[in-house]
Amino acid sequence: VVLRVPQQARTKASDAYSREPLASDAIAVLGIASAERSNAILEKSRELDKRNQAVAAVLLQRAAENEDTPKMLELVDTFARINPRATNDIIGALSATLNDPVSYSVIEHALSQNPVWEEAFWRKVPPEPQLAAFYNLRMRERSPRTTEEADTALLRALIAESRFPDAFAFQKRIPNRSASKGVQSLAWQLKTGRQVSADMRLDKTIAAYIQPGAGGELGRQLHNLEPGSYEIAASIEEQRGDGDLSLDLKCAAPDEPQASKTVALEDLPIRLKVGATTCPIWWVVLNGSAWNSSVPFRAKLEQPTFRPIER
Repeated sequence: VVLRVPQQARTKASDAYSREPLASDAIAVLGIASAERSNAILEKSRELDKRNQAVAAVLLQRAAENEDTPKMLELVDTFARINPRATNDIIGALSATLNDPVSYSVIEHALSQNPVWEEAFWRKVPPEPQLAAFYNLRMRERSPRTTEEADTALLRALIAESRFPDAFAFQKRIPNRSASKGVQSLAWQLKTGRQVSADMRLDKTIAAYIQPGAGGELGRQLHNLEPGSYEIAASIEEQRGDGDLSLDLKCAAPDEPQASKTVALEDLPIRLKVGATTCPIWWVVLNGSAWNSSVPFRAKLEQPTFRPIER
């Protein structure tokens, strides 16, 4: 790509270059304007001033258009050092090449060297169709320099695309994650809104809030259950106002019969049997309403639990 540079800018750049042959900005303008030797001139400008972001940005754009992943990595490394805030936006261009086998290998090798942009790379989870390659790359890394924020972003992306087995497999790789025997659960996805909202407290209880005359979903959690029988329990610790809370148990596995069951919290505990051929992955959806309440309905409840019942 040759960007259009006004003649006046070319003249000023030529004058500046004639006065100071090492003026990298002037060389950059001349390089951008050149039709035949643009990249060569820009590279010379970059040699003179590694911190020139304008030159690096143009070269990065051209490397992305040419699918030149090694060059992109070199330039991303430069940006990560001179302008870390810009790295997040640039990483997207790098992730867009993951479905190319050659690019995938180059990026995988670069990550094994713990580059300065590694954390930014894992934070920028790409959508499909690159999500699968990104997930595979993350699972292959033995000691990735990542964060809880990045891990959560990848889990949410996998769940949003209904890649539930991948989400559970990835969760096992995350440190400090515990699971009951036969049960694997992902973090709650709680709703926040003006009419209906919920949040997780430090004591791991869920605080629910519903405006009078309102109702809806407060949050949901995904469970992977091995075949067997389970007791589902939950209880309200405190409550204000007049409202109701219930759990919807919905099959979440793709290509499985969409079985569902609705249970009022006051009816818990109940038993759920998961057979070898029935749905293994379930959404536990917490719903609430305050249709007849004259004041906001507030409740603090323990998280629903699945306890395997020994035969």
